[in-house]
Amino acid sequence: MRWISNGAQRLSDGGGPLIEKLLTTAVSTWLLDKQDATAGFVTEVFIMDNKGLNVAQSVETSDYWQGDEAKWQQTYSVGPDALHISEVEFDDSTGFYQSQASLAISDPATGEVIGAVTFGINVQNLM
Repeated sequence: MRWISNGAQRLSDGGGPLIEKLLTTAVSTWLLDKQDATAGFVTEVFIMDNKGLNVAQSVETSDYWQGDEAKWQQTYSVGPDALHISEVEFDDSTGFYQSQASLAISDPATGEVIGAVTFGINVQNLM
């Protein structure tokens, strides 16, 4: 089962107003367009803020807060050149075996790390 991090509502039950609003922002729509252009190679893209909260996402994720996960901890906390690549795992939110590549996002004016981005890569399409 897929749950929002507080366990209050299943994402498969529609995600609720917070997730619905997040999925319809201009940035989330742009991310989905970019994901769709990969012909299934990229299964998800989401951007996290300085707390690990999703601020834009191409599709529903398993949870809204990523701050307790390596994809955020090993990018945002490390610095502007940080890169984290996960092991291949089955992802409930996308329904594919995938690896996630995550990068820190920096403010171009200051170089300060302001968040992170994660790309789900469908490894099933590599075969």
